[in-house]
Amino acid sequence: MNEVIRDFLEAEVTQSQYEELWNFITSRSVTRGTYEGNSYIILKTASNTFIIYKEIIVPLSTIKYQNAVVTDRDYLLKKINSVAYAKRFENVRIICDW
Repeated sequence: MNEVIRDFLEAEVTQSQYEELWNFITSRSVTRGTYEGNSYIILKTASNTFIIYKEIIVPLSTIKYQNAVVTDRDYLLKKINSVAYAKRFENVRIICDW
């Protein structure tokens, strides 16, 4: 598994954020947008394509390149659910529900 995705899952998939994260990813009404987590940002570029990267705050005069990953909706939902099951979250969604 990609290091960016692994670190994202560890940092962002929590019981308190699970519903909001799930709703953003599965929403058919939001075809483009940004989800800002605690440390990572998910950029939704199409209804099923996402770019995940770590948020780094730098001065405007500085350009900072960083690792990012492009993934599709189904893969991302499966990874989020695997973490949710491992952490024994309540009310874990079934991927077919959306």
